[in-house]
Amino acid sequence: MLGFKPLTLPALLLLALPFPARAATPDGKAAYPFLLAGALLADGDSEAALKAYADAAALAPEDPFVHLEFANVLMRAGRSTDAAAEAKIARRLAPMEIEVIRTEGRIAMSLADHDTAAGVEAVQAFEALLVAEPDDLESLVALGQLYLGSSDAKRAVEKLNRAAELRPGQPMIEALRARALAETGDLAAAESVQRSLLEASPDRLDNRLDLAELLSNRGQHREAAELLAAAPEAQQRSPEVRRRRAVELYLDGDLVAAGTIARGLFADFPDNISVRVLLATIEQADGHWSRVLELIGALADSTPVHDQLSFLDVRALERLGRVEEALAALSRRQVALSDAGRREDAIQTLASTALLAARNDRGEAALALAAQVLASTPAPDPELAIQMRLLSADIESERKAPQRAAAVLGAFDVGGVPENAALTGKRYELAARAGNSAEVARWRKTLEGRGIEGLYALASAEDSLGHFEAALPVIQKALALRPESAELRFQQATTLERAGKFEAATKAFEAILASEPENAAALNYLGYMRIERGVEVAAGLAMVTRALALDANNGAYLDSVGWGLFRLGRLAEATETLERAARLMPNDRTVLEHLGDSCRALGALDRARDAYRRALALGPDIDGGLAAKLAGLPGAS
Repeated sequence: MLGFKPLTLPALLLLALPFPARAATPDGKAAYPFLLAGALLADGDSEAALKAYADAAALAPEDPFVHLEFANVLMRAGRSTDAAAEAKIARRLAPMEIEVIRTEGRIAMSLADHDTAAGVEAVQAFEALLVAEPDDLESLVALGQLYLGSSDAKRAVEKLNRAAELRPGQPMIEALRARALAETGDLAAAESVQRSLLEASPDRLDNRLDLAELLSNRGQHREAAELLAAAPEAQQRSPEVRRRRAVELYLDGDLVAAGTIARGLFADFPDNISVRVLLATIEQADGHWSRVLELIGALADSTPVHDQLSFLDVRALERLGRVEEALAALSRRQVALSDAGRREDAIQTLASTALLAARNDRGEAALALAAQVLASTPAPDPELAIQMRLLSADIESERKAPQRAAAVLGAFDVGGVPENAALTGKRYELAARAGNSAEVARWRKTLEGRGIEGLYALASAEDSLGHFEAALPVIQKALALRPESAELRFQQATTLERAGKFEAATKAFEAILASEPENAAALNYLGYMRIERGVEVAAGLAMVTRALALDANNGAYLDSVGWGLFRLGRLAEATETLERAARLMPNDRTVLEHLGDSCRALGALDRARDAYRRALALGPDIDGGLAAKLAGLPGAS
């Protein structure tokens, strides 16, 4: 069934057209009230006119044109539902009359935003009109709007393309056509239409904003920002244009320019929440966590149901090491969401709290929170429940409690329905860690019999166990079943690298990039692999730089770029890049060690010492490498 979304154009083309000319006066007793109604309407007495039309319709119940005229006037009076009822009567009495069908379609369309059935009736009416008059412009445009509203963009394009042929360059038709093309995924064609609109009317701000949004959706953030910067001077002062420019510059990774615009907006509109969120988002992308809290901390405390504020607040608190405050903020959000009736969001927040506790070494709290998620009413989403069971099993396993780890996974066979393969994969992993060969064999056989999902779970379990050689033939079997799987191909490439098969891993990544040249994860992995091994470092740096261009504020990609710069001896650039990566990922030992190495080579020994100490504070220095680097710094105590 069609489900209609609101039509967001400022005015529907069909409603901008005049209603049909008044029908001929009916015969008999209905003639007087009908003529009286017209006179009263002309004098502006709409209520009396409506009563007279109702009288005429009662006296001539079989005259379709009396009902048609009554429907038109009811529509003008804003009584759309009553108008639709009269139009249906007229259509029943004169099913093939063009103006009757047209009026029924117009009135039904006016109700489509909030009445799915009316939307279906409008489509049927205008399609019937096109059968009689294939080039009826109103019907083509109306159907374009209706199909867009029901997410049938392909049909919308068909109708609007024909409308554009009949009325070339008509702005409203072209705007609709661009939107429909974008929704079909043909962004290049949509951009072409939008550019033509802007060229025809360069001072139309809505055309400029629409084209900028389209460019942004295509990942062309710099071009979108430049388009907005080219707006007439008066438009550039618009808060919306300034906000949009800042967003595009941020997405392009130009935090300096984005921050300059956002800070200007903040100076002009310090109480505007959207402006504060924008500036805080830019500040967090540069790792300025204290500044983030200055901007939005109080707002997040007072409005815990606000999604963006909560995300920024909790992320900043965690990055600053204020984990208990981050957990408390999520707890407040969970309660507020529950009180607001957003139960599913409240359960999701509870799960997020469990994950935050787990990654910050608060296993007991994470277990308790995960148990709350699993016991929630209504029951959590199945995928969320699986995630909580896996999290709990990992914590119990780390605590050397294999029986409890197995128990939190739940019963294997419930009502004869096979459990999720990821859970079975975790059972296999736990059995392997416990050295239980009988259970290992049992779960392996179960997974191998589950097709692609089972093989993927088995390979993932082998990866978790560090059994990379054992994982490779399993992945190969899975790829034989689904060779086009990007996820499996990436897993194969990373497992080959972890198994020390660097040449094979390189070929696997190159195959991925041949079909997906903008796969940022593959670019970063292969590029970093080359940098780390000292093989084709410049080529590796080019790859990770491309990955960063695709995801401009990714801390891991920043670290890769910084490390590549370091390996090429570009120490000042490397240190600046790694410092930003460390701000974004202050709890990542590798990033901090890279920063320490770069600072040491640059001669910034105090900064190197600080980086090494922060890295050591994150956990055991198993091989003693970090301690040795710290001790080897001149002036070390």
